[in-house]
Order: sequence, then structure tokens, then C-alpha cells
Amino acid sequence: MAKSRHDKRRERDAKQDKAATVVPAAVNVTQSVTPQVPGSEICSQFALIIEILDAWHPGSGRGRGLQFDATALRDEDGFPYLTGRHLRGLIRDAMVCLAAWKHLQGDATELRLFGPRRGQTGQPQHGRRLDLWRAELPQEDRAALGLAGAAASLFQGRHLIAMDGERQVTQPRTLRSVEIVVPLTLVAPLTLRSSSPGQQASDIKALRQAVALVHAVGRPVSYTHLDVYKRQAAHV
Repeated sequence: MAKSRHDKRRERDAKQDKAATVVPAAVNVTQSVTPQVPGSEICSQFALIIEILDAWHPGSGRGRGLQFDATALRDEDGFPYLTGRHLRGLIRDAMVCLAAWKHLQGDATELRLFGPRRGQTGQPQHGRRLDLWRAELPQEDRAALGLAGAAASLFQGRHLIAMDGERQVTQPRTLRSVEIVVPLTLVAPLTLRSSSPGQQASDIKALRQAVALVHAVGRPVSYTHLDVYKRQAAHV
């Protein structure tokens, strides 16, 4: 007997309800979750804290008429930020240095966390195990500056010129006007997927060693301190 349209719709709704019961309800997981099924992964969230101690320039690749030859990156609310791709590159290069200095066993940790480099053969079984999003001002700082309409106060102008190192004179036609950002602290969400608690502890140790080597972000060189912290669980 053929099923009616009503029966088909009811079966479809039942399947959707059943599927919804196995989808995690929380999007922003803030604590380590121990897998219950053998062979599954541990997915934990951390925060990469970036304390910028000097004026810096997160380049946007654009100018602004006669005012600036190079402007700083701004998000949709007018606040400065660093892209996750830029941060991943800095940390990955630092991890390559650690492996070259024999602080890590070859490039296994780098490939596991960041995946294969472009054009690299011998790809790992899985893609990268580390996801790092853009670094922004903490929410409380954004809220306070937004209410005061003070986002623009985070930006300043600076004139730069190239020097001739041998003659100790300025080079002609090198004067540039650059938009810089005042010293501040940014936070970037970091998600790490590990096969076991031991693997997770090893990866976090390697990450902390790598970020300790990153002393500058943006241009001109700005002194910076980075660290990785476990995000606290949210209370419901």
C-alpha cells in the first residue's frame, strides 16, 4: 500500500528529530570533553592571549587617499584584529625552529597540528588538528569602547622613512604615512583535537614552547608576549 503524503512527512520529521538528538547543542565548548566511544577524539578549547607591548601595524594591504599609504586591519565594528592565518603562520614557523633545534622530535608535531605544507608529499592521515581564529579585543573591552565611541582612539598615524645604512642618510622617495595601533591585548579562540589525554598534553606543551618564541606581530616590529590558556567552562 502506497504511503500518503502525510505519512511520508511524519517519517521525515521523525528522522530529523532523531538526528537532532545526537548533534551537540553547545557551539562554544569551553572545557575538555573525554570521548565515551573508543577511537573518537578529545576536542578542547583554549584561548591564545596576545599582549602587544608596542605600537604595531596589522597591514590591510590598502591605503586611504592622501592620509595613509598603509591602513590597519579593522573588523566590522572598527576595532583592530589579527587574522588566524597570520597567527598560525607565526606559530608554525616557531615550531619548525623548535624541531630544527631538537626540542621536538622531527616535524611530526607540526604536521599533526597544522597539516601538510603546500606541495609537501607524505601527507598525514588526517588534516590539521589545530584551529585558530582571528584575535580580537576581549568582549568587555569592545563593549566599553563601543559605548564610548572610542574605537578610533586605538589608531594613530606615524611617518616612516628608509635609511641608507652605509651613508647614514635617508633614502629619497621613501617617506610613508602608516596607520598604527596602540599597545593592547587580543584574544584568539583556539580549538585542539587530540586522540588521547596524553597526546593533548604533549601538543599543548609544544604550542606553549612555540608561542614563547613569537616576540612580534605586525609591522613595524612590535614587542609581543603570547601564551595559551585553558578556557573556563561556562556556567549554565
